[in-house]
Amino acid sequence: TPMVFEGIWYIGYGNAEQEISAYKNTSGKPIKAFRVTWGLLDDFDEVVIKRKTEYTASSTYLNSGAKSEGHVIQPGETIYYSMMNIDGIQEIGFFADHEALLDELSIPKDKLNSYRIEKKHIFDIDKIIYADK
Repeated sequence: TPMVFEGIWYIGYGNAEQEISAYKNTSGKPIKAFRVTWGLLDDFDEVVIKRKTEYTASSTYLNSGAKSEGHVIQPGETIYYSMMNIDGIQEIGFFADHEALLDELSIPKDKLNSYRIEKKHIFDIDKIIYADK
């Protein structure tokens, strides 16, 4: 498969929650845009949470303290998407590499996995656009 779902994390803050999902480019080619649908399943294998994630040339991407647009996802690279939900309403999110994500959320490296959700999931690639070499 050209892309895999690397995981989901939830962090609660009273009336808000941070939802973080991760995607790894396993295609062997650089990716400049993608649209995926993922969901978490309950014990009956029914979808209880379903989301679409879209990454484009205009998506905000954070790495090494810099903010940019148009980042091309290299083969083997994992990117993270962070979305804040406040009172159930999704706010604008951002994409980041691992270090920038931890810096932005002010979470120590060894604490992120304590927020990981270990559930069965679905993951469908709706569309991928590869970068020209």
